[in-house]
Amino acid sequence: MSRDLPARTISTISTVDVEVASWRTVLQGSSRRDEIVSLWEHHVLEPHDKTRLANEAGIKAVVDYVWSDMGLSHPPVFELRPPSRAAMACATAGKLLFFGPQTSVTLLHELAHVMTLTMDECLGHAPPLEESHGDVWLACYVHLLDRYIRPLNKGYLMLTLSKYGLRPSWSPTIRCDQ
Repeated sequence: MSRDLPARTISTISTVDVEVASWRTVLQGSSRRDEIVSLWEHHVLEPHDKTRLANEAGIKAVVDYVWSDMGLSHPPVFELRPPSRAAMACATAGKLLFFGPQTSVTLLHELAHVMTLTMDECLGHAPPLEESHGDVWLACYVHLLDRYIRPLNKGYLMLTLSKYGLRPSWSPTIRCDQ
């Protein structure tokens, strides 16, 4: 399958400031950066991901595969709960919690959290809450998207991220075996 995206103009992406204002009611309690990341996912990623992982076995298979493929051991523990209006998913170091069926994008989003939280734990510090969608997490997320979601590729992701004022921090890979 080709990794090239169909020709489309980036100018079709709405102005971020206008969009953030309309999403504030959906993302109450979120930082501006969280809101912008959510908008980027909604406009750029979601149209490319029609998958729905609806059962525990399917989610576990993807989590275990990605974790192993990234050269990590001891995949995170996860729990699948009934759908909730309050949340789709959340992650802490070593644990994933999903509410109802998930897309591949959501799964990779949460895996990026677990991977970067694990890395921070190994370094002896945890990121402040407002950095939960920080530059290191974003770099990990872009790497996962580029590797596992077709036809997304790093060049396209970086171009769209720049339109939203987001810039990943490409730091050396740190492996953390728990």
